[in-house]
Amino acid sequence: MHCDLLCPGKFVKRMNRIVAQVLVNDDSELAHVPNTTRLTELQSEGNPIILQGSQNPLRKT
Repeated sequence: MHCDLLCPGKFVKRMNRIVAQVLVNDDSELAHVPNTTRLTELQSEGNPIILQGSQNPLRKT
């Protein structure tokens, strides 16, 4: 995923407490979830989300 600052996307599912599967430009990507609480009211498939890009080339999510 290549975002300059912010990218729109859609939530697919939460893999674990810190990783979520998201859709960005119809591509499935893994994203870091900075909030480790449950967020059950926000974790519905297809919900719109905003993703923040990272400048660290070693970052995995």
